[in-house]
Amino acid sequence: MFTQLSNSIKQYKSLSDIKSAMKEVSAAVMMIDRDFIVTYVNDASVQLFTKHAGEFKTAFPHFDSANIVGTCIDVFHKNPSHQRQMLADTSKLPFKTDIRVGGLIIALYVTATYNNGKHTGNVLEWRDV
Repeated sequence: MFTQLSNSIKQYKSLSDIKSAMKEVSAAVMMIDRDFIVTYVNDASVQLFTKHAGEFKTAFPHFDSANIVGTCIDVFHKNPSHQRQMLADTSKLPFKTDIRVGGLIIALYVTATYNNGKHTGNVLEWRDV
């Protein structure tokens, strides 16, 4: 029991350290879980989504830059089932694509996250190009 608790604490600390580090990086980073719910956005993501809130809202009417965490990423897609299939299939990850959001072009880099070898979600890096 103690070993299990100790490992859980180490994993939490590791996750906390990772999130702390990601908070300060200049890349706009978003984390989602296996249910495609946004679990984390760093400061650079908030800045990107706030700066271009009008473009995102026009392209994705249900987008709310003030409430991204807790939102399903389906709000960013016209055909969510396609994106869900791509993100769930780790054999197709990582991948990079450019998406058009109104007049913006966003470079999107997506990779899988794992915990003890189990796919737990994805990390998405957004870049205004």
